[in-house]
Amino acid sequence: MVFAWIRADSRIVSPLLKWQAQAVCAQKSRGVRTRIVLVMAALIFTCTHLRAQETAPWHEMKPIQAGQLPSILAFSPDDTRLVSASRTRWLERADGRVKLAENAVTIFDFRNLRKPRRLGRHGQALVSVGWLSAQSLAVVYNESNGAQHAALWDAQTWRKPALRTLFDPKQRPLGELAGSRNREAAGEFGVFSEDGTLFASHYGYVAGQVVPPWHFVGRTVVWQTADWRPRASWNRNPGADTALIFFTSDGQVLADSPAQSGPRGDDVRYTTTEPVFRMTAPFYLLDDDPRAGHTIQYWGPQPAQTLSSDGRWLIASVMNNVAGSLIRYDVDRGSVLLPESYPIDTNPRMRADRYYTALALSPDNHWLITGQVDGTIKMWDTDSWEPVQEVRATHRTEVQVIAFSHDGQTFAAGFDDNTIRLWHL
Repeated sequence: MVFAWIRADSRIVSPLLKWQAQAVCAQKSRGVRTRIVLVMAALIFTCTHLRAQETAPWHEMKPIQAGQLPSILAFSPDDTRLVSASRTRWLERADGRVKLAENAVTIFDFRNLRKPRRLGRHGQALVSVGWLSAQSLAVVYNESNGAQHAALWDAQTWRKPALRTLFDPKQRPLGELAGSRNREAAGEFGVFSEDGTLFASHYGYVAGQVVPPWHFVGRTVVWQTADWRPRASWNRNPGADTALIFFTSDGQVLADSPAQSGPRGDDVRYTTTEPVFRMTAPFYLLDDDPRAGHTIQYWGPQPAQTLSSDGRWLIASVMNNVAGSLIRYDVDRGSVLLPESYPIDTNPRMRADRYYTALALSPDNHWLITGQVDGTIKMWDTDSWEPVQEVRATHRTEVQVIAFSHDGQTFAAGFDDNTIRLWHL
């Protein structure tokens, strides 16, 4: 009976042991397969991540709430602080004008972004903001009477600033400008050189009819910020007063406003929808003998423009241009009579919801960053002039301004939803 039980039990246990052994082998096999799959997935992820890093070198940082519309952005010379300034902006409504921004200036310290410093309102119209040094900030603004002042802030104490009057239409320190005495005023835009030693702006008056084209008649003046005395000045070609004005990094070349509009005739081309005026971009050379250089002439209004730090390229966003919507001009520091033009974006008529509104070149001129009206940011490699990365805002919000840090490792973009977004290389 015992033998019978052993035989019966062996008939039962043997299959169980065999099944258990098979289960263990299958489990080991599944474990091996799982490890193989995980290793392959890790390799694929690593390769994809490296490829993504190669094709998308810019990484977005946490956005900053600017509080008001960021019209001007500027990094401090040591790249530890970022100043955001808002020019006055109005919204036309049926019940009147509503002020959206009020010439505010805010300084963000990257060591403590939670406590920005707000400098408040400056005059009737904010012109420009620039770092004279890591410890000195200059805010240039206009008053309602046409005068222009510079508020010089100590970045250590941020106490009440020292004031310098650059232009007063009553005192007329710049000499006799064209036009009547009571119509002369400071222009609405200006620019600081990269090292903060120079400031350039326009002074004069606007001549024209009630409807465009208007002509801003007067002078372009370059100031030395050490003593705020004029270093050079030129009589301007009649043209509109615009924000498109730039220095080279050495402060030796100034690209002036390109918004001249000529009389209706040879200077106007008509597209299927609207007339397009001829625009000119004059260059001024600030070497030992300051003088006017040559000009670039092209067709179409320009929402944005930038000049390379070495003065080799002028890059412009052009609307309704037959060559393209984003064009590079090889200007050779403004000394070439007929500069060569090369389309970067060959789309000649970019849709109204996608046109370029802000441009910036890195200090080493290796990166071109472009912003569009729909919130798209593109990063272009200037070796190939091809976009290597594109980021679009989650909702439609126009890019207002783009600025690079001095080391070229970070750039900031200001949007019309009152935010500042940062990207790091």
